Amino acid sequence: MSILNTNHSYGSVSKLFHWVIALLVFIMLALGYTFLFMDSGQNKLAVITLHKSIGLVVLFFVSLRLIWRLLNVQPSRSELSALEKVLVNFVQWLFYLALFVMPISGMMYSFSKGYPVSFFGLFNIPNIIEKNSVVANITQNVHFYISLIITCLIIVHTFAAFRHHFYKKDNYLKRILPFTKN
Repeated sequence: MSILNTNHSYGSVSKLFHWVIALLVFIMLALGYTFLFMDSGQNKLAVITLHKSIGLVVLFFVSLRLIWRLLNVQPSRSELSALEKVLVNFVQWLFYLALFVMPISGMMYSFSKGYPVSFFGLFNIPNIIEKNSVVANITQNVHFYISLIITCLIIVHTFAAFRHHFYKKDNYLKRILPFTKN
């Protein structure tokens, strides 16, 4: 298996980025939706702190993945209809946008509330904005609605992958699965 993408499949680096980011996003969504229903206290603070730290990791990996994508050939989509190609591109770029906006809006929300953003307790990200309730309200709403958009994108993306695998019986799902060749 090649580390680079080919016309037929994703390379091991792209696959690693895809599945690490997917796992981290699932964890982030689970943590985010969980602490919405928690009572205030140390447990909730610990979950929020972990959520923020993993959010920084997501931002880092999404940045690397985007750079990797721009430097690599993308597997062919020649078997897709024109509409499918437009939809695939739209969903993929919307994912990138959402996965950048999500952690940035979360940091801006924390900063504007006067809360630190710690990276697993090792160091704090410098606060770049003053405490501001208007900014806090806007960024909190952006963060929440982007989480809903990401959830919808995951559903659409998963449905499309299963549609290709089980209905169209092509290699679109196989080419991103780890440890597979096609």
